Amino acid sequence: MILYQALSSYQILECIVHRQVYHREEKCILILGTYITERMPRYRELETKKLFDEVYLFRFGGYRGSEEEIIREVGEELRKTLPYDIRSFEKILAAGIHTYLQVYLISEKLPFEMFEDGSGALSRPWILAEIHRKSAPGRYSLIEQYGLYDHRSPLITKKYCDMR
Repeated sequence: MILYQALSSYQILECIVHRQVYHREEKCILILGTYITERMPRYRELETKKLFDEVYLFRFGGYRGSEEEIIREVGEELRKTLPYDIRSFEKILAAGIHTYLQVYLISEKLPFEMFEDGSGALSRPWILAEIHRKSAPGRYSLIEQYGLYDHRSPLITKKYCDMR
């Protein structure tokens, strides 16, 4: 069983293409942010049209507190959202890795693969880091600490990007 995570329509497209090329015959689950219902009200078609076997909505934002409190809350939210143990997935593939979900994965020593972001997160990681440093300094610090802006965490096992 494969788990995909996406935040934007661009990232959803990355996940769809990857799934069709590499995991067409496997059970594939997609996690989207709860806000997707506003941006893509027909998001359920990702499931009904069999692009993914199951689609779940996860609350990516609104976490407050210390590092430990945020990690605990994200873990609780994940257990409420997914009817599967996160460790039961053969692979976790994330598009948009600058969230507390990836902080949680790393804190739990769970490896994952990542996709290039539309903003060029692999080829130009400083751009998104600088935006977050100014707009959400607390979140920036935690995500930076876990090596998610420059992708230096050894738990990021593969990076999908076209560097041409």
